[in-house]
Amino acid sequence: MELIISPWKNKFIEVVSKTKRELFISSPFIDVDAVKLLSNLIQKRSSIELFLITNLTTHTIVNKITDPQALIELYKQFNKVKISSLGRLHAKVYLIDSEFGIITSANLTIGGLVNNFEYGVLISNRSVIRSVK
Repeated sequence: MELIISPWKNKFIEVVSKTKRELFISSPFIDVDAVKLLSNLIQKRSSIELFLITNLTTHTIVNKITDPQALIELYKQFNKVKISSLGRLHAKVYLIDSEFGIITSANLTIGGLVNNFEYGVLISNRSVIRSVK
């Protein structure tokens, strides 16, 4: 286990760029800039499946707390996308191929990756990752 502190954009890049098959993200709030960063890391690897749990309540969409354009960008980048909504979601989890996991306070936003003061942990224990998933 490794402690991650802000800004953690470089650690995000390092870990997510290792994705080969499956990327699971739980983040209540998502913005276009963070999704573009994610898209650049994946670069149209069509075999990667994206599973996303986010907050798609009217309030978050209308106020662009979760930017609809970010969701459109995800559909453009990934051939296999499954998005679920959970209105009171607070968990921020990033799982890569069931090999690496990041549990953090950071949303999938540039604020979460760069600007805000965030903490998280990088986990490489597969049984723990399976439990989180």
